[in-house]
Amino acid sequence: MPQDDVARLLWSPSPAPQRGRPARISRVDLVAAGIRIADRDGLDAVSMQRVASEVGVTKMALYRHVAGRAELVALMVDEAIGSPPGGETGTWREGVTAWALAMHRVFATHRWLLEVTVGPRVLGPNEMGWFEAGLHVLDVLPLDAIEQLDTMTTVNSHVRGIALQQTEPASRRALARIQADVLAEHSGRYPLTAAALRESTRSDRPGDGQDVDSLHFGLTRILDGIDVLIASRRQARASS
Repeated sequence: MPQDDVARLLWSPSPAPQRGRPARISRVDLVAAGIRIADRDGLDAVSMQRVASEVGVTKMALYRHVAGRAELVALMVDEAIGSPPGGETGTWREGVTAWALAMHRVFATHRWLLEVTVGPRVLGPNEMGWFEAGLHVLDVLPLDAIEQLDTMTTVNSHVRGIALQQTEPASRRALARIQADVLAEHSGRYPLTAAALRESTRSDRPGDGQDVDSLHFGLTRILDGIDVLIASRRQARASS
């Protein structure tokens, strides 16, 4: 689907109802149905026929609202991402942390988003709103616009990386058992890895899960680095 068509689709108001017989469903209905299917069965399960069955119409009825599957998925992405977190959150670090945790929850709820929110593409109003919210938090800092954007891109990449590693608890436990058996047999070759993984799976570790611990650890290190940059900027200004 050409990107200019995607831009018009995402940024234009929903089309006015056509003359004649009223439609049984709306574009909103189709998008909601596509999201429900993707959440249950994955993005590959989303087809025009499956969505039509979900909302109780014929496949041809869908084409009154969207030109095809690619168009539908573009709308699904922006709707599933939803509105960014709002409100004042204290310091800039607290604001970025709240942003990152909220984005992590979006990816955890709609894991299929990880497949489609990659590469150069046109962002919709909701997704653009997330970056606007993040940049608003950083706007008080002595960083230029590109540095602010790069900061949010780095934070978002970290959140995505952690989300990509996540699995359901049962699957994670099964994989951990298999990996533990493998490492027990080959611990002589990988002693440091074996020790680190044993430590990471201890039941008495603080926090609410290894993935969330990793999310916080990496986010804190990213923000520590930005703090160093901010301090150097302020020092340079004070000495000039």
